[in-house]
Amino acid sequence: MHSVSWSWEENKLLSADEAKRLLERFLQSKDEQQDSQLIERLLYDFAMPIVNAVLRRKFGVDVLHLKRLEQREVEPRECPECKTLLESDLPVCPLCGSKLQPQTSRHFYRSSSELDAEDLFNDVLVALIERFRQWKERPQSAPIDYLPNYIVRLTLNIIALHWRQQSPHYHQLRNRLLYLLEGRGSVKMFALWEGNAPGEQLCGFFEWLGKPRCQSERYWIWCSDPHRFVAEALPYGTDPQKMDMAELLAHVFNWVGGPMEFDDLLAGLQELLGIQSIVIHSANPDGIEWGEEVEGLSEVKEGSLTLRERCCSRCDCGRG
Repeated sequence: MHSVSWSWEENKLLSADEAKRLLERFLQSKDEQQDSQLIERLLYDFAMPIVNAVLRRKFGVDVLHLKRLEQREVEPRECPECKTLLESDLPVCPLCGSKLQPQTSRHFYRSSSELDAEDLFNDVLVALIERFRQWKERPQSAPIDYLPNYIVRLTLNIIALHWRQQSPHYHQLRNRLLYLLEGRGSVKMFALWEGNAPGEQLCGFFEWLGKPRCQSERYWIWCSDPHRFVAEALPYGTDPQKMDMAELLAHVFNWVGGPMEFDDLLAGLQELLGIQSIVIHSANPDGIEWGEEVEGLSEVKEGSLTLRERCCSRCDCGRG
């Protein structure tokens, strides 16, 4: 019987180069027990911290900290399919891919956000383990040179699926924003780019591309009370729900004065447009990429060259 064990406390995190070498060893290995050990090392010492960083940014939950609190209660269990003795709390067997019953502590209270984040965390691990099995069969498909980016993208795609399933209106708003920010229509004045932290997506005017997140006072006002933006930046009596989305974005960016995190922009617009908040639950991540299946694009008007001029002429805020 094979035995696989791991601790949350004792591991040394892998660098990107070390993870690349381990992945190459895994793809070349002919030993099942070694395969299982390499997968666990890649998961615990490389992938999990990346996934956790994305979830902390999106939900404010440190899943790895919660796991450490429960570490002492993890009991050895046998995989029902391959009979491997597992002393870790992975949601699936790393050797055969069979799903395992979760070991959930009853001694720790979990908020709904924490429960959602833990479910997402496990969903990503299940997806990653399945990817490892697929890469083993087709080594040429393995993302050897960009594994960190692959893990971040997979996590974001799983989160996107949760949002899509829970709230069609939220999903529609998000996709409309991505359509504009990525310049996939006639409006080419905006941009979307990756920030320095895992999962951080920044956005703003195209000439801001690559700059860090804005730290202006108005940025934090937007995050706490976006209705202040309406009162200060829009002509009196203007209803943001009736505005062209591209023009509304131009007003927001002009008022804030610098790049915004995409999630902060989305949350503020969600409140202004009266779209209900959502709870997250996931499925297979392979069916969606960011910005796919965009709906409601008929409201995105042409005239990108005049949008900013129109916006700036109607408010007295500088971009800084």
